[in-house]
Amino acid sequence: MTASAWEWWCASPGGRSAPKKDFYAFPGDIQGAFFDLMEAWLDGSITVDGDSCKSYGQFGVLYLRHQKGNNPYRLYFVQRGDIAVAIHATYKNQQKIDRKTKDLLRARARKGSSKPFE
Repeated sequence: MTASAWEWWCASPGGRSAPKKDFYAFPGDIQGAFFDLMEAWLDGSITVDGDSCKSYGQFGVLYLRHQKGNNPYRLYFVQRGDIAVAIHATYKNQQKIDRKTKDLLRARARKGSSKPFE
């Protein structure tokens, strides 16, 4: 499974993207590492359930993983045709995904719009 482009999830066409805001709150080196992983997803050099990309297992959600020291970061996304849509970006500070985050991932995976990366 590969994609031809990445887009940011947003609640409505032309709306603001919460995942984009969260992503750009990451330190610059973490953003850079994710951009490298995103490019690798586009060219097919990383696959699901490899070291850097995992399936959340519900709602068709996948996530890219990056860790700096003991600090794990995640970029959750769904594949819509040949577009990878980033639906949530977070610093992972606990072992399990909490209920609020699960509900958020479910809602964003099922509905919403997207816009090109800028």
